[in-house]
Amino acid sequence: MRKTVPLLALLLTTAVAFGASINYGAAIERQRAHVAAEPQSAGAQNDLANLLVMVGEYEEAEQVYQSAMPFHAGDWRIYTGLADVYQASHQDELARLPRHAAQLDEA
Repeated sequence: MRKTVPLLALLLTTAVAFGASINYGAAIERQRAHVAAEPQSAGAQNDLANLLVMVGEYEEAEQVYQSAMPFHAGDWRIYTGLADVYQASHQDELARLPRHAAQLDEA
């Protein structure tokens, strides 16, 4: 299980790309169990957070990344994943930025 679970997010993404139906709830629960068994695993935490992002659970994904930081301060996956959460959870604000910038230019 240890070698296959960190690849879970990649496998699920590939399966979706080919039209497979995914039970995200079961995948998330499996990944939560993996994180509980190996709480020091940056890969396990990263994969859990990625799955949570896939289903729109941005707040919980952020919490997973934040809780991983003290243990994996040098792991780039934690920081890029957190940036992805912020980007995904703030799409509305990001979409308005060019329009807002244009309004500022007109003023």
